[in-house]
Amino acid sequence: MTFPVSRRLAFSGLGLALLLCISGCSGGPDGEEVLKAANKTNGERLANAYSFYQNKNGAGPADVETFKAFIQSEIPAELKRTMDIPSGSLDELFVSERDGQPFFIRPEAPRPNIGSVSQAVVIESQGVGGTIQVFFTGPKMEEVPAADAEAYKSGDKDVTSGPPGLGQ
Repeated sequence: MTFPVSRRLAFSGLGLALLLCISGCSGGPDGEEVLKAANKTNGERLANAYSFYQNKNGAGPADVETFKAFIQSEIPAELKRTMDIPSGSLDELFVSERDGQPFFIRPEAPRPNIGSVSQAVVIESQGVGGTIQVFFTGPKMEEVPAADAEAYKSGDKDVTSGPPGLGQ
């Protein structure tokens, strides 16, 4: 088995909001379907919401409770509906469907320059079969060896796609 296995998601949190506006204006269901496809798992939903938080506040949330409050009050209802974010308790959203454990949410990751870096922001706690899923801004998801979890949690494994030093 080789690592990492990458899967690109369709849109960042800001892109999701823009797409929602466009799809709502055009009256077509296609934009809504694209949004749903980009937010099929809790990890994808949280990573996109994290990007939305960064875009609004300049850095990621300080803690999970701050993040939950933001999702409840700041993400538009239509976007929450399309992303399948519950309107009541968010506790289930913060749990990985694969390992049944709460996600690690990276605190206060600074907002990167657009296109310069992909940050690990939502990380499975336990994983399955010796691997964990790591959800990035950018957006993307990688399944990586569980032994590498701390490097992702600290930001040491953020992926710079621009010139050296960008976003770090």
